[in-house]
Amino acid sequence: MEQQVKFQDEQKAIRKKEEQLELKNAQGTTRKLKEKFHTWKMLWKINEFSRIMREAKNEEKKHKECDPFYTDIPGYKLKVLFCPNGLDLARILTSRSTSLS
Repeated sequence: MEQQVKFQDEQKAIRKKEEQLELKNAQGTTRKLKEKFHTWKMLWKINEFSRIMREAKNEEKKHKECDPFYTDIPGYKLKVLFCPNGLDLARILTSRSTSLS
């Protein structure tokens, strides 16, 4: 009987250590995700800028959008729109709903 109690105590201790390790790993993952997505800075590297400018001048593609990002946890989900030839805001507002997002 004493061995069984000792074995159960050892099993509980092992489970507790496993849970602590899982929690530590989850906290590390959360920290890494926060650092990656919630830096309060937006850095967007635009590849093939010359091609994008050429397409905009030829009116093939008027804008380029970045991947969505969050401002904080919880925060606003935003997306940056790059318009090389400028933005006709009046046309956009009349062709869409009255709110910007």
